[in-house]
Amino acid sequence: MNFFPGTLEEGSLKTPFGAIAMTPQLRQTLTRANAGREVIVGFRPENFEDAALVGPQEREHGITFRTTVDVVESMGSDVYVYFAQGRDNTLNVDQLAELAQDSGQADTGGSGDTVTARLDSATQVREGQEAELWVDTRAMHVFDPQTGKNYTKETQEDAVAPTT
Repeated sequence: MNFFPGTLEEGSLKTPFGAIAMTPQLRQTLTRANAGREVIVGFRPENFEDAALVGPQEREHGITFRTTVDVVESMGSDVYVYFAQGRDNTLNVDQLAELAQDSGQADTGGSGDTVTARLDSATQVREGQEAELWVDTRAMHVFDPQTGKNYTKETQEDAVAPTT
């Protein structure tokens, strides 16, 4: 999983990719947990896509952003791209590194500054060029930077909890 600093601001989550509107369920979970203003946001590589390949109906479920692609690795049915995305935030880098270690990212040789994205093989993204990518915000994970608690998991559990 890729981890980024996030800031809660007026019903949205400010990330290096831009502002993401929070669902009412996530907002309620964060309020109930008395979450601080600073959080850690996580996206898995498969949550990214080349924006040119995302249809209009899917596009509304995410956010697009521009970045320079450092490495492109073709794996047949998928293309992995690696890029750096703004880490200049007040969150403690050690907290991000600890989450990366817990997720196994450190074991794969990925650094905390490199984002890994898995794109469809039809992508025209090229190494060293600027690309417009899209990330599916429905798949976003939000963590407490102090405890590592996954607020998103709690939100999902609340959504499926039986009512009595």
